[in-house]
Amino acid sequence: MRLTKLQAKTKRKYYIVYKLTNSQDKKSYIGAHKIIFGRENDGYICSSKLVFALVKKNPELFSKTILARYSTAREADRAEKRFISQYDTYKHGYNRSRDGGHYTCYGNKKYGKIKMKRRKT
Repeated sequence: MRLTKLQAKTKRKYYIVYKLTNSQDKKSYIGAHKIIFGRENDGYICSSKLVFALVKKNPELFSKTILARYSTAREADRAEKRFISQYDTYKHGYNRSRDGGHYTCYGNKKYGKIKMKRRKT
């Protein structure tokens, strides 16, 4: 369920889909992130190593916009994919996948297997 700003404040945790935009070359990156109530400003930048390095080098060039808030990670994953397509950040931006990062591993079986192996050891 897509949440309003007020509804998000009543949740213990929620998920956002955000857009980082470079003001110099106008390229963008779409990502998803889990927010825990009370820790909204957790300093999270993004999961992309390339974009992370660019933001760290020139933080004044980047602006972050929250595109939507969701109550479940699965909904945020689906929305991330839609926004990547809508803003065309795969071909004309920094996203390296059309599907996003599979934040929750719902569409990524390989990630799920790796995660299970790490728990056992």
